[in-house]
Amino acid sequence: MKKQQAIIFDLGGVLLQYAGALHGHLDDSALLDPQGLAFVQQCKKQGIRVLILSNCSAHSLIRLKNKFPELFSLFNEEDVFTSSSTGFRKPEIESYAHVVEATGLDAATTLFIDDSAINVKAAQDFGMQALLHTDWLATGYVLQKQE
Repeated sequence: MKKQQAIIFDLGGVLLQYAGALHGHLDDSALLDPQGLAFVQQCKKQGIRVLILSNCSAHSLIRLKNKFPELFSLFNEEDVFTSSSTGFRKPEIESYAHVVEATGLDAATTLFIDDSAINVKAAQDFGMQALLHTDWLATGYVLQKQE
């Protein structure tokens, strides 16, 4: 992997964990992953631009921003993308293209982290670096190994 200028995070399963019975649904029972929060804070300290790309609805995003201000305060408003704001859902290639075009990022030096293999594959097909997230210990290890 090349050194990243930016990291795009998925929400559910990466920065937020599912506490409810319905896995894959970001609802009021979602929990902030403290290791994910610490990872984003570390990226910011290192000068890495951080973004969000999620398939959550606009309504869910508002609820999540209100519930987790300590997380969302780390992201610039223009760097938070949802399927409702882009008009595309992951793994549609257009969702990744929209983020790159809207932000001026170079896909080759942008890392996408998601807990869905199909979304990771789509990001790679688009030309991004991508990492399948299982837990923060594994994700951190892979990223430290590349330095």
